[in-house]
Amino acid sequence: MNRRSTHIMTNKNASSENTKLIIASAVVPNVSVIPKKAPPLYQSVHACLEETILDQDMPEGAIIKEGPLAAVFGVSREPVRRALQMLAESGVIKPAKGQGFIVGEKTASMILSPQELRSILQNKLKSEVTRSAAWESIYDSVRLDVTNCLPFGTYRISESVACEYFSVGRTALREALGKLQDQALLEKSNRSHWIAGPLTARDVYEAFELRRLLEPEALVQSVASVDRKTLMRMRDKVKAVIANIDGSLPEVIEDIENDLHQVLLRNTKNRRLMDAIDRNQLPFIVNRIFRRNFGLKPDLVAMQDHVEILDQLIRNRLEVARTILDVHLTKAGKNSLAKLRVLSTLPKPATAPYLINVH
Repeated sequence: MNRRSTHIMTNKNASSENTKLIIASAVVPNVSVIPKKAPPLYQSVHACLEETILDQDMPEGAIIKEGPLAAVFGVSREPVRRALQMLAESGVIKPAKGQGFIVGEKTASMILSPQELRSILQNKLKSEVTRSAAWESIYDSVRLDVTNCLPFGTYRISESVACEYFSVGRTALREALGKLQDQALLEKSNRSHWIAGPLTARDVYEAFELRRLLEPEALVQSVASVDRKTLMRMRDKVKAVIANIDGSLPEVIEDIENDLHQVLLRNTKNRRLMDAIDRNQLPFIVNRIFRRNFGLKPDLVAMQDHVEILDQLIRNRLEVARTILDVHLTKAGKNSLAKLRVLSTLPKPATAPYLINVH
């Protein structure tokens, strides 16, 4: 295996949470209390949204979406996505047809714009959300910049230029880059430079081989903890794409991919298994580049595979679902290799100024 695929298997997922030390001033006189670390971003976002909805400050029937909420909170989509999933599981919101969630029990009546959301949430925005979100606010952009350049060569990241480009400090930048390193999307050179790329055919082949070993097992282990309604909702989302295969947005397809290859696997009790899956993000890059830059239509056969897998899970036919997922990943690997060959013939794209082409 090359150094990137080895990194996928061995690099430990560095925890961003240190041990919380609470010193009680009542026990140790004249010693100030060390403040508790701010909660994870998704918890802060969840608490803010839940309070707003339960206080009826957000109109029933309103449709709320990840993107506008992420813009209001100044964070990436991931903590917002997790917060919305938690609210849906508790019945505070429900999935809308297509994208987003509906507030309360009424039918969908309006889509709230970022300006309307900001007006509603401004009195309840928690200070720890914005205070803790420096790296979160740039993460999506950095990730997109890095992944877009991977198939086209080797790039070095200039920290000083990146900090100026994003108007953040080195601590926030390094935390964002560290998250990408955890996913094997970046490496540190012997000189401690951040290096991105190149993404090779061998990288893609080995990454898909790893997915075939890990994901079917994680799916079987996890699905018992997923309720039938969630599975049916995921299936209906895919069916809606199939019914409008030419008009589906890239974000919707990526959400569907995330359902099968991330959300459904997260309930495995084997944390090392899930950590290995989280660090194996290379397989998603090629398709994402094609979808977002070349208008690639959704793969109808792949979407049909998703429906079939979810159908089998709903019927509790786990081994059949495992087999279909294995075949699905085999086909996806071959398709990604073919697309990578196409990308290799194209000229190098323009990149963000902090990405310096090495070769």
